[in-house]
Amino acid sequence: MYIKKYWGNFIGGSDDSLNLVAFLEDQKKEEIPLSEIFAKIGLDKQNWDFRQTVEYLEFTHSNGVEMDFHFAIDVVTDLAAILLECSVSGSVNLHDLDEYNTPSRRIRITATPEEHDAMNKALEDFTQNPLEYDLSEMMDDEEIQEMARDVEALRRELYEAAGRNRDYHVKAEDVKHLLPDWEGADGCIATNRITVEGCKVGYCYREEPDGGWDSGWRFTAGDESEAYMDDPNNAGIYKLNTICNDDPDIIPLLNTPAPCAFERDENGVFQQIKDWKSDEDEEDPDMDILKQCQKWHE
Repeated sequence: MYIKKYWGNFIGGSDDSLNLVAFLEDQKKEEIPLSEIFAKIGLDKQNWDFRQTVEYLEFTHSNGVEMDFHFAIDVVTDLAAILLECSVSGSVNLHDLDEYNTPSRRIRITATPEEHDAMNKALEDFTQNPLEYDLSEMMDDEEIQEMARDVEALRRELYEAAGRNRDYHVKAEDVKHLLPDWEGADGCIATNRITVEGCKVGYCYREEPDGGWDSGWRFTAGDESEAYMDDPNNAGIYKLNTICNDDPDIIPLLNTPAPCAFERDENGVFQQIKDWKSDEDEEDPDMDILKQCQKWHE
């Protein structure tokens, strides 16, 4: 699960989080609009202002148990994380969100462009004014500020680096499971030339992973300019399976250990670049991952 780095502490680690997962599981749907979630829980009464939980937020489970939510902002930040997972992976496994109480089942939360804009503004308000929220009464100043930093990192991934509302070449509903036997981390980075414009992968390489989510694979069409690669909005983090749907030709390459690189020859066939090495040892460890991609590409 890509959002594992966020889920389970300030985001995804509250009683409200457990109730949200129980609510989502109880809907028995594969796709749930954000507006429907808001209406059924009562978040719609907040009018996108979550500083104070002005109405009692609750739902009645199909087993008859009434479940309530204490803090609106808790639910909103959890929903934002799930939206990020759906953006990266196409869906989320409810079992990953609550492994002790929830069986394995994948769902997808959808949102309109207007809802995404409102969510972005709501998250930004919390990150800038965390002490104005009722949740701060239950946390000390250091904890609420730490949560605000986590939420800001999530917001940036969802609404800046992740490419909100891109018109993807392969739609989420058309993605097939092409790597049923893949083991280990399956995150990767690919440019919009592939995921949005539908270009074939022309050049790819595998570096040492950048974290537990990362397979180390980077995919480009091979014709991206330096200016293009310098703009983080021109690339995103995806599951390997997603990029395989964009270009199945990469599947035979994926088990090649790092470091390695491949490029297509004049006949469109991938050839491994012999003795390829990255400039990793020369890099600034604090360099942004997407800027690293550009340096590796060069």
